[in-house]
Amino acid sequence: MHQTWAGAKAGMSATLVLSALTGCAGAHPAGSVAGGGRPLADAPVPTTPAPTTPPDVLPDGRIRAVDPPVDIPGAFARLSPSGGTVAGEKIYHLWIRDGGVEEREADRTTARTMVRLPRDSPITVELATARTPVRVDLLLFRGLSRSGAPKGVVGNVICDIVVPARPVADAERCVYSTTDRVTVRAGMPSSARVVVVNAGWYVPTAMREHDDDLPVEVSASWVFPLAPR
Repeated sequence: MHQTWAGAKAGMSATLVLSALTGCAGAHPAGSVAGGGRPLADAPVPTTPAPTTPPDVLPDGRIRAVDPPVDIPGAFARLSPSGGTVAGEKIYHLWIRDGGVEEREADRTTARTMVRLPRDSPITVELATARTPVRVDLLLFRGLSRSGAPKGVVGNVICDIVVPARPVADAERCVYSTTDRVTVRAGMPSSARVVVVNAGWYVPTAMREHDDDLPVEVSASWVFPLAPR
């Protein structure tokens, strides 16, 4: 039986959702935990479009809980030194659409455009939204079968949020930051030939209090095949 993207991240997603639901029956108190354990602070539901400046990160390090993006953002791997990009193929999403919840997943990919990274260089992926995710994590695989299904799990990587433009000493560490877009940067082991970027956005209490069917978190995943290094 072929391995699937959904099967590879099912355990991680379940853990994240369970941690998010703990203590969240009513209002989501400031300082409680959602997503991958990132502290949040609820904010009023904004009536203006998504900001073009970085979303608020409070002085104590909590992310202000604003509405997630209305539309699922695109994801693009940035190439160096050319500065070009390779679009990631969306293979999973759990999202709020037309007032309801939509979940779709693929068990294989048709992506064949490979991301070419210089040896020992990290991968940089940009998400086309200024809304800060409460978590970003990576799934690494050894390759794809002929049918496009993933094979050979290399590992799961949880990314840390950092302040934009602040240098990160550990080049192998996975970090993300937000300006007018979300930028994810991570060192890649040579054995990894496929990267899946998974990002989750918290759904604030103000959105959920009148609709019990809305999830605590919306998320999406994009796949990027890597050229041999």
